[in-house]
Amino acid sequence: MAKESITVNRYVADTSSEFKKANQNPIFDYDDSPLVSIEEALKSTTDIVSNIIEYVARAKNQCNDQSNLLTHDEAAALYLYSLQSPVYRCLNEALRTEDRNAIKPWFAFLKLLMTAFEKLPSITGTVWRAIDFDDSLTFVDDEAHIWWSVNSCSKTLDICKPLLGDGGTLYAIEVINGKDISEFAANTEEQEVVLMPGSRVRRKGESMDLSGHIIIHLEEVRSQTETQFKSRYLFEIVKQNYLHNSRIERLINPAKSFSIEQSYINLAIVTSQEQYKRERELRSAVYSDSVLNSYEEIYGVKCPIDIQNIFQSCEKEKKQVLIFGRAGIGKSTFCRYITNQWAKGAYWSQYELLALIPLRHLTTDRYPPLTSGQNYSLIDLIKKEVFSFELSEKEERLLREQYDVNKTLWILDGYDELISNVPSHLEELLEKLYNTPNHIITSRPYLNTLSYRVQMEITGFSDDNIAQYIEQFFYQMKDELDDAIIKSQTLTKFLKSNLSIWGVAHIPVNLELICSLCSNQDWSTTERLSITALYNMITQWLCRRYLKTSNDRFLQLSDDELYQRCKSELTFLQNLAFTAMKDNTIIIRPTLLKKALKEANIVNQDHPHILNIGILKSFVKEGVGTQIEMNKEYYFVHLSFQEYFAARYLTHILKESRVDEVVEFIHDHKYNQRYTLVFAFIAGLLSENYETTSLNIFWDHILRESLDLVGLRHMEIVIICLGETSSDSNFTRRRELLTFVAKKE
Repeated sequence: MAKESITVNRYVADTSSEFKKANQNPIFDYDDSPLVSIEEALKSTTDIVSNIIEYVARAKNQCNDQSNLLTHDEAAALYLYSLQSPVYRCLNEALRTEDRNAIKPWFAFLKLLMTAFEKLPSITGTVWRAIDFDDSLTFVDDEAHIWWSVNSCSKTLDICKPLLGDGGTLYAIEVINGKDISEFAANTEEQEVVLMPGSRVRRKGESMDLSGHIIIHLEEVRSQTETQFKSRYLFEIVKQNYLHNSRIERLINPAKSFSIEQSYINLAIVTSQEQYKRERELRSAVYSDSVLNSYEEIYGVKCPIDIQNIFQSCEKEKKQVLIFGRAGIGKSTFCRYITNQWAKGAYWSQYELLALIPLRHLTTDRYPPLTSGQNYSLIDLIKKEVFSFELSEKEERLLREQYDVNKTLWILDGYDELISNVPSHLEELLEKLYNTPNHIITSRPYLNTLSYRVQMEITGFSDDNIAQYIEQFFYQMKDELDDAIIKSQTLTKFLKSNLSIWGVAHIPVNLELICSLCSNQDWSTTERLSITALYNMITQWLCRRYLKTSNDRFLQLSDDELYQRCKSELTFLQNLAFTAMKDNTIIIRPTLLKKALKEANIVNQDHPHILNIGILKSFVKEGVGTQIEMNKEYYFVHLSFQEYFAARYLTHILKESRVDEVVEFIHDHKYNQRYTLVFAFIAGLLSENYETTSLNIFWDHILRESLDLVGLRHMEIVIICLGETSSDSNFTRRRELLTFVAKKE
């Protein structure tokens, strides 16, 4: 038989996305195809592969047809698979794509190919596969990963290693069900072994370094029941997706990420009853500046319960829990954490399916009204939100057969982000979600129109968690910062010695921002840090990073010069944030982007990178930098950033003497808890910028006669806004307000 040169694509994946996409898409639908000749099997690919007829003829003529193991057509299929030709490349592209229709022309050939693989005896031993990137973060635990594609390996390292060049990853895999196709391959010297679709592999040992290459030792593991596994593979895919998405990207630097296990660090949950007890204790306290800190510390009381036991207080028939959490406290992280734990088998194995639904996704653009006049079903929601690919007709039928409402746990994240703007045609779907017997729903503690017997609250990092998080954050930067360990220790000591900043740091998103800032500047002279000051500093840092891409001299600009240089970009973000809040929307669509640009008098051609400043995140999977950026949907990297920039918009128009607009906003929304953080940011921005006239206007209308009968909400908004004002002498009314609050107490 003639020898073929080594086929790079079979043994080496060029990119991370190529490898992951190929192994996330199952290919069981070919099972229903009839077993036909190789000529018939590839007839439907003539428009995909040029000269396919010639390649088939060559395979039939040169394959090993003398073996009793395979038919002539099956042997030809193996030869063609291993032949350096467009066949493998086109087949591989079809296996990788999320468009399930792309693989259909290959079903008959896959049936022939898989039949040949299955007839071959299974072998054990070590085989090698290469990946042209650092894949050390994929196998950071001992969980099994499912590879759904056909993965070619070699018995000899000499085949894979030369293909990597100077870097990359080598997998040393101990197989138990490998298919040795050397006898039938186009090049027998490659000693090719195939891992079948659905192979489960897990890490067996720590990674090693070999001449600049990372070696990861894996082992193939057998499913407990192969037949049951194949019939339930849809739910296995969901678990694998949750396990693959187990890293939390940093807000400011998405290139850096933490394992969900490290990022979560025991966020405490307490019952509402315990929370209300602490609030009553606060009301009896003597008022002073320290009471402002105590007000924050209510939400820092650490009385944790084990997350996997949160259903213990529920009725036997229904497991429904409402979980509150303030801005940045870690509600979405909590949701991702429990999906990861379920996928690992650590939590709630009684549920066959766990469906994570970000409620902000329930928009008209994503779920347009159905032309038939029908309503969306829960199955429709699972198809779109839980699976990363489009289900085939067969898979959808299988999902409908296997879905059991009593064995499904729904995780509904972000009730507060949806409830003010529910599309009318999705109201029935939302009601179906609320009526599911098993679900967890998260929300900020306002706009709650739901009645739940079991309510809990996420309260943020404990003191120990803060130290652990800082240590992990700077450990990850040890290769970039020579003094990373020293910075870690210095920051921890600094936070503990500053009560105001220590209180702010118990909120996870704030601590990440503090660590990000500390890695770039000296905080030794900082004595007080409000939430507003923190977001101001982050905005300045992002602006400097944004400008640095064009000229290093911008790093020397003063803060005022920096704001002036980025005036257009900041005006755009301010207009965008306020308009989105006014429209009750989290997802920012292209029409809203263009409207904000127009209102800010910005021509996109003059600011081509305006979306890349670091505040907005693309809703599509590919991220910023792909497709036409203005045609994508976006959202602020965190809702608190949208609230911060909305506050900047209001302070800006207040300084422009558009007082009536701001007064109307205060009057309409002062007691709406959805805008609490906006008002806090306004108070902080006006105070930090020494805007005495505007600050007095703001406080005059905040302090106007209370509209709520008891006055608790009025007092709450006063305390929160006062907490953001500077204690410097420039704000002469501070003492007056402290006295006012003390009398009310």
